[in-house]
Amino acid sequence: MRTSSRIGGAGFWPALALILLLMAAPAAGQSIRPSARLQAASADATQPSSGPARRRAHVPFVPDRDALRTGKAAALGRGPATGGSGSVTDDAVVVGGLNQPGLGATDNSLANQGTPPDTTGAIGTTHYVEFVNSKVGVYSRSTLGLVSSRDLDAFTGRAGQNVFDPQIQWDSQGGRWLYVADDIDGAGNNFLAFGWSKTADPSDLLGGWCRFALSTDVGGSRFLEDYPKLGHDNVHIIIGSNSFRGNSLATAHVFSIPKPANGDASCTVPSAVTAFGSPVNPLTTSDGDIVLTPVPANTSDSAAAGHVVAADSPFFVANPSQVMAWHVGGSAGSPALIADGNLNVAPFAFPANVPQPGSSNVIDSQDARLTQAVAHVDPVAGAEAVWTQHTVAGGGGRSVVHWYELLPASHVVRQQGTISSATQFVFNGAISPATNGTTAAVNYNTGSSSQLVDIRAQSRLGSTALGQMSGEIVLGTSSATDEDFSCGGAATPCRWGDYAGASPDPTNDQAIWGSNQLNGPLTTDPAWRTRNFEVTDTAAGYPRPKGATPTHVSLVPAFNQCSAPNRTHGAPLAFGSCAPPVQGSSFLTVGTPDANGAAANSLASLTFAAVNGNPATSADEADVKLGASATDVRLKAGLGDYTGELQANVLLRLTDRASGPALDQPATVQDFTYRFTVPCQTTLSTTIGSTCAVATTADALQPGSVKESARTIWQLGQVQLFDGGSDGLASTTSGNTLFMTQGVFVP
Repeated sequence: MRTSSRIGGAGFWPALALILLLMAAPAAGQSIRPSARLQAASADATQPSSGPARRRAHVPFVPDRDALRTGKAAALGRGPATGGSGSVTDDAVVVGGLNQPGLGATDNSLANQGTPPDTTGAIGTTHYVEFVNSKVGVYSRSTLGLVSSRDLDAFTGRAGQNVFDPQIQWDSQGGRWLYVADDIDGAGNNFLAFGWSKTADPSDLLGGWCRFALSTDVGGSRFLEDYPKLGHDNVHIIIGSNSFRGNSLATAHVFSIPKPANGDASCTVPSAVTAFGSPVNPLTTSDGDIVLTPVPANTSDSAAAGHVVAADSPFFVANPSQVMAWHVGGSAGSPALIADGNLNVAPFAFPANVPQPGSSNVIDSQDARLTQAVAHVDPVAGAEAVWTQHTVAGGGGRSVVHWYELLPASHVVRQQGTISSATQFVFNGAISPATNGTTAAVNYNTGSSSQLVDIRAQSRLGSTALGQMSGEIVLGTSSATDEDFSCGGAATPCRWGDYAGASPDPTNDQAIWGSNQLNGPLTTDPAWRTRNFEVTDTAAGYPRPKGATPTHVSLVPAFNQCSAPNRTHGAPLAFGSCAPPVQGSSFLTVGTPDANGAAANSLASLTFAAVNGNPATSADEADVKLGASATDVRLKAGLGDYTGELQANVLLRLTDRASGPALDQPATVQDFTYRFTVPCQTTLSTTIGSTCAVATTADALQPGSVKESARTIWQLGQVQLFDGGSDGLASTTSGNTLFMTQGVFVP
């Protein structure tokens, strides 16, 4: 649909004089502060979006479309397929029947008809969220039933504008959702629309989100930050993009935005957005090659620096065979983009487009760019790993998906593999590890001149041979070929993708969720549809435990570890300890003669009690009561009563919560972290400190964590009570220290 020229095309460089002072160089990012360029956006209550009927084909800009056509034609002539070796393991499986239809073209208003869907999704603690062109859908994580939806333009506060290329992620560090999308207003001005949810619950798509817009036009020149990719770490929101002026690539960009403080729902405009890369100093690899499509990683564990990866682009590299890695370090307000270097991978090239049964129209298989990345510590490798993938040329003239597990900090490709078929084109993949760091799954499309496009998935365990995925399953099948308004025969492929989604489950450490595209029936134009699903490996289940946690668990004061024990206990306590032991909290204590000379009157516990449901009603009344209490809680300074708050963290593993009826199924597991505030009150006694107590329920803390008529084994992990810090508030976590814990007295 669009034609493009290589970077620095004719007539481009003179115009750059207008923007040199404002665009960032790679070595030192340029800050864009709140102004007319960076401002808050307001939610639009209009639903659905109004305006004239219109159809848009969203086509990623490329540096040279003729080179892409030539490369794709050459891919059809590649030799026979070759593959690696490795044993076949257990099959990938759908978890708990969670493989359901997602959003489709028919969900869009007449003003927002477009193709392709740019399907992506992410899983959180209570919901699954899917973004497409041009709709947002929020689903229950327990059923994948639709909870709420809005038009994408209205959701981002840009109603009536062309909002596309959306991205959505669950921020596991902040307990919130993040998004970004491109936006072009009616006058042709370009923006990045981005924001986050106010809480972990994304379902209020009108009032529950903070929205912002960053103008990417500078000095009268218009720059579209095409194909934005989203990532994050503990302190940075990271966006990668390709900056085009007209049809010419100016540079790839990496933007860093400070994350709001955990729990901050004020929607304050970020203090600055820092950009790396500029037209005069384009973002390049360690070899000096021009970068196309830098992809920040969705960091699903705790990391102070976020990784960014980009594959060699066949537009700029004659024989591409590397993936470049960077990380965004520094503070939230003063980030730095630091090059980790190129990592050598198997050679790759532009993939051939995908033929369809009985049609001259072919499906666009993209241009060998990476489309998404997920980061998590691999406990076997002992380092933060980045999992990513792209569609490339394969044997027999067919497209394949190359996937990688990269260790950027040590400059190591831990493993790489290929998803291929002897008869089908494989394309439009997405990969993610699970939060155990070793299980992983990849979903993708397959299709050919004899098969309609379907969605498939494969998985692997930590014990699987390196470079292997196995156990292919089919998750959905198209009902028709793609014949929409973007199709123009072999010369103009039908738009598909442009990407799929995959993300790790934050509460089930062996599960991966995803979204991908199908097509048909041809009752509308376009006729795309999507599916959302949860998958894992059949062997990822673990043996059912023989017992459950007691319903009453004692807590004891937390003590700092001795650096030099100076007292030895006799049997059966044959270990050294401190004399006197040093309690762990900086602000609180309990009576204990060898610690502070006060009489020991402290008792602390966590209790559980099951609440049965009523099968005769449609409601789910089943629940578990949780009670936490601690007596004789005192201020460390002066031993007076404490009237602040404690923060309770309870780690639970629920076995068989999602199991089906078959007796031979492997055990399923979901991990939950319950966090709740425990208030403290003074007592009338002059010899006993305050009493801290709370009564709540599992469903109140984590809606849906208890299911009626389901046999569930509760295994308690570590129970921790934190003090309220200097201000006595559990909600302000900075400075709060461990006060009590489950366990025995081992100073």
